Amino acid sequence: MPKPLNAKTKTLALTALFTALIIVGGFIRFPIGTVPITLQTVCVLFAGSYAGKKVGAFSILIYLLIGLIGIPVFSAGGGIFYVTQPTFGYLLAMPIATIVAGALPKKQVNERAYGVRIALNVVAVIIIHVIGVTYMYCISNFLHDTPMSIWTAIYTGSLIFIPFDGISAIISALISGKLKTIKRA
Repeated sequence: MPKPLNAKTKTLALTALFTALIIVGGFIRFPIGTVPITLQTVCVLFAGSYAGKKVGAFSILIYLLIGLIGIPVFSAGGGIFYVTQPTFGYLLAMPIATIVAGALPKKQVNERAYGVRIALNVVAVIIIHVIGVTYMYCISNFLHDTPMSIWTAIYTGSLIFIPFDGISAIISALISGKLKTIKRA
């Protein structure tokens, strides 16, 4: 019978798994404008909901580091100059969003606390949208000198994604809750 994984090995394995899922989720995309729809948001929310805020945030920080050193893991490449891309704000928001998505206190963890998980995921999505839209607006207007109204930024960077991201929040909460139930059984 195999030995159970110790805590450090399990943390390392989960971190690697979620880093890989976030990378793959970013490449499964549907271009619809300035900001493409990807499966990355659902992977980010799932990382927080299932693995917790520390493992989820660390997974995203590793992903960001990999991309910023030049490995093309971002949707349009990689490298330090990627910070000048209008969509980089969404990536910057992801560690914060994962911390929020994984904020369910250990004492109150109930595998079936779907409502709380969904609410935390919705707040995480709002954080991604606010930071992403603000960054896109600022980079477009002040760095790239490409005039963009705040309403255009909100529409192209947030409003059209609300249905998809709402579904992502629900799916990641339900799957993480179900997997936690199976894990304990």
